[in-house]
Amino acid sequence: MDYEIAFKEGLPYDCTCPVCDQALRAPIITNCGHNFCKQCLNTDNGPVSCPVCQAEIVPGLIKPDKNKHRQVDGNNCSENQGL
Repeated sequence: MDYEIAFKEGLPYDCTCPVCDQALRAPIITNCGHNFCKQCLNTDNGPVSCPVCQAEIVPGLIKPDKNKHRQVDGNNCSENQGL
C-alpha cells in the first residue's frame, strides 16, 4: 500500500483517474477524450455522462488507452516530460 501512495504522489495529474484520484488502472479513453480507470466508469446500463465535462459517453466508443497505460507504467506522463 505504501508503494501505491508513493507511486500516486509522484504522478502528474494526467496519469490519475478523476473519479478515484489514483493512478490510472486499465486506462480507457472516452469519446470526449477523458481518461478513467476501466472499473471507475460504469457503462453497463448504457450511456452515462462524463464526470469531467458532462458529455454523453457512448459505451461502444470507449477504448483502452494503450499509450496512457505505457505512460503510467513508466511514470512518464506529459508533465514529467516538460510538455
